Amino acid sequence: MVIIFYITDFTLYLASFCIIVLLNTMLPGLHLFCPISKGLMKFFFTTILSFRQIRFVLILTFFGVLPCISNAGGEYKSTGARSSALGTASVTLTDIWSAFNNQAGLAQLTSPELAFSYETKFLMKELASKAACFAYPYKNNVFNVNFSQFGFSSYNDNKISLGYSRKFGKYLSIGVQLNYGIIQFDEQFESLSCITFEAGAIYKLNRNLSLGVHVYNPNNSYLRESSERIPAIIRMGATYMLHKDLMLTTEIEKNVYNKAEFKSGIEYKCGNTTFLRAGVSTGKSPVHFGVGFSFRKIILELSSEYHQLLGFSPQSSISIRF
Repeated sequence: MVIIFYITDFTLYLASFCIIVLLNTMLPGLHLFCPISKGLMKFFFTTILSFRQIRFVLILTFFGVLPCISNAGGEYKSTGARSSALGTASVTLTDIWSAFNNQAGLAQLTSPELAFSYETKFLMKELASKAACFAYPYKNNVFNVNFSQFGFSSYNDNKISLGYSRKFGKYLSIGVQLNYGIIQFDEQFESLSCITFEAGAIYKLNRNLSLGVHVYNPNNSYLRESSERIPAIIRMGATYMLHKDLMLTTEIEKNVYNKAEFKSGIEYKCGNTTFLRAGVSTGKSPVHFGVGFSFRKIILELSSEYHQLLGFSPQSSISIRF
C-alpha cells in the first residue's frame, strides 16, 4: 500500500529541522540550516514513502551521503571498477581511470582512450554515480577531459575536469587537473558551484615497485554561495609486483576532517584476458572484489563493494582504445 503525505512548506521545514537536531546528537559537525539539507529533507517528506524510499532515507542518514553531514559536495571520489575491486587503493594505478584517481597514471597511456563507468551504491538508483573520460596522448604528454555525476532529481553533484599529465624520463610521472563542480537541487534552491585543483606523482623505483602520491583540493576551498568547505585530501601508496601475474597495492588516505583510511588490494592475471581482484578497506565498505576482461582494444571490468548491513554496491566500467 502506498501513502502520499501532503504537507505544507512550513511543516516540511519544521520536520527537517527536528530531524537534523536529532541527528546532531549522533553526528557531530552538522549544519542545521544547510540549504542542501533542507532541499533533501523536503524531497524525503514529499516523495512516496514505500519501503524502498524509507530504506533510501536511512541509507543517506546513516552513511552521511547528505553533504551537510559528511561533506560539502564536490569532493574526491575514487572511480572505476578496477579501483573499487582493489579496495579503492588506486593512487599508483596506471590506466584510464587515473583521470579521477591520480592524473600522473595517465602519462603511461600510449593511445587515445575513451571510458565509461556506472555504480549504484547499495543497489539504490538514487545513489547512482556515472562517469566518462577521454584521454589523448601526444609524445610524452597526455591530455584528458572527464565528467562525473552523483545523485537524483532533487540533488545531483556534477563535475567536469580538464587534466594534463607528463612523463619525465623513465621513472617519474606527474599530473595536474582543474575541476569545476556544480550541485543542483529542485526549483526551491539555487545551485552551488566550486572550483578545485588536484595533482599527483608516481615514481617507479624499480621494475617491481612504484610509489604514488595525490593531493585533492589542497587549499580546502569553499562551495560558492555557501559556507561549506570542500575537504582537502592527501593519498599515498605503493604497488609491488609479487610475480609477473600478481600485483599488490596499498594506500593511505587522509581527509582533513576524518581519520585516515587504509586500503589494500591484490590483482591476479589469469592467462592473457582475465583478471581477478580483491581488496579491503577501513572505510565504510570494508570488502571489495571484482573481475576484469581484456579483449584487444576493449577492457570490461566489474566489481562490487560490500557492507555487512546495507549490502552490495556494484560497479561496471568499459574502456576503448583507438
